[in-house]
Amino acid sequence: MFLTIAGSLSKNWKIILGSSSPRRKDLMNQLGLDFRIVRSNFDESTLSTEDFATAGEFTKFSAKQKASDVLEQLKKECKENNTKLPDLIIGCDTVVVHENVGQIENMEGIGSRIGSTNSFIMGKPKDELSAQKMLKYHSNRNHLVVSGMALLYVQKNGEPTFATFHETTTLTFKKLTDEEIDHYTSSKEPMGKAGAYAIQGIGGCLIQKISGSYSK
Repeated sequence: MFLTIAGSLSKNWKIILGSSSPRRKDLMNQLGLDFRIVRSNFDESTLSTEDFATAGEFTKFSAKQKASDVLEQLKKECKENNTKLPDLIIGCDTVVVHENVGQIENMEGIGSRIGSTNSFIMGKPKDELSAQKMLKYHSNRNHLVVSGMALLYVQKNGEPTFATFHETTTLTFKKLTDEEIDHYTSSKEPMGKAGAYAIQGIGGCLIQKISGSYSK
């Protein structure tokens, strides 16, 4: 998704990445952009997924809120230091989605329903047990990885205008053994990751097939 927006960004802009994700930082560096990281304090878990018709709408709204939070932080900072606001703030959010869930009880404690559908968003595991439960559900199944992005353009008066969009990738997990799940969760990599895995890390070994963007 970062590659999609590359052509619309000026290397002369003062850019803020509102994410502490190492992968997003690497992608920005690959684009040759000069940027600074300011972590957003917005907590996407405060949002109700049932208020959104699709996962794409959820991630775009969450990304927008994250970028807006960073803008408010920078307004205070720039006022104190008598410095200029940035030209652009980039907010991002990524979720893992299982569609057409047959037995709703399988999502208890690890997923939240999207609108009135039978699709569920998996957030970040709260502990090792919930990470194991997520991975067991991924095993031998397809799921979606939906990434939303908000480009917050700061106007001369300090007010924002937005462009938001999202991308969807389909992933297929291989059939996992209990031993593989225990070994992976013991690595601690699943913690803090949507859906309890990191495709660019050890978790990439758990994937059988990817259809769509790998980088996000």
